[in-house]
Amino acid sequence: MQKTLMTIFLAMLMPTACVTFIPDAEAAPFEARLSADGPKKERARSRSANSVERRKTVTGRNGRTAERTSRATVDRENRTLTRQQTATGPNGRTATRDSVTTRTENGYQRSAVATGPNGQTVTTEANGSYDPESGWQRNRTRTGPNGNTATDNATITRDGENGVSRTRVTTSPDGRTRTRTDNAQVDRDAGTYSRDSSITRPNGDTVTADIDVARTESGRIRTATRTDANGNTETVTKEIERESPDDE
Repeated sequence: MQKTLMTIFLAMLMPTACVTFIPDAEAAPFEARLSADGPKKERARSRSANSVERRKTVTGRNGRTAERTSRATVDRENRTLTRQQTATGPNGRTATRDSVTTRTENGYQRSAVATGPNGQTVTTEANGSYDPESGWQRNRTRTGPNGNTATDNATITRDGENGVSRTRVTTSPDGRTRTRTDNAQVDRDAGTYSRDSSITRPNGDTVTADIDVARTESGRIRTATRTDANGNTETVTKEIERESPDDE
C-alpha cells in the first residue's frame, strides 16, 4: 500500500520546476528545428556488462539531421550511476549534460553539469534521504551561468494509513519563494481518491485546488474545485465512462 500510494502521488504531483536556467536560445530541443514534414527517426541501443548506450537520429525531409546520444554506466562497487548525454543540432552545435549519482546509506547524492552550445554551464547539486520518522527529503540547488542560484526543496511523508503529504518550497535567484502543499488520500474499498493542494505565490497570494475522484458502476466521476487568490471558486464535474469491450 505504501509503495502504491507513493507511486500514484508522485506521478500526479511531478510539476516542472518553477525556476529553470537556459544557457542560451540554442539549448532548445534540436528536433524542433527540423522540417515539420515528417522527420525520419532512427534509434540504436547497445549494452555491455555495466553500461547502456542509446543513440537517436532525426532527419528531416530537407536532409538536416539532429542527433542525441546518451550513455549510462553503473559502478556497483562504488554504488554510482554516471550519465553522459550529448545533443548535436542540424548546424553542428552541441550541448552536453553529465551527471554522477551516488547511493548513500539512506538515499542518494547527485552532481550534474549542463553545457550549452555557447559554452555556458548550469550546475546542479541534489540529495535525497529517507527516514521512517520524517519521511522523504529532497534538496536541489541550481547555479546558473552568472553564478545566480535557485533552490528546490521537498518533503514527502505518510498521512495516516492511506495518505501521503508533500510540501515543496522553491526559491528563485532573486530570493522570491513559492510554496506548494499537497495531501492525497486513497480508499480502495470505497473506490475514491482525493487531493487537496495549496500554492502560495511569491507575492503572498494563495490559490487552492481540490480534486475528488469516485468510482462508479460505469466508470468514474471527477470533481475539481479551484479557488483563486480573490476567493472566487470554480467547480467542474466530469463523468468518465469505462470503455466496453463491445465498443472496440
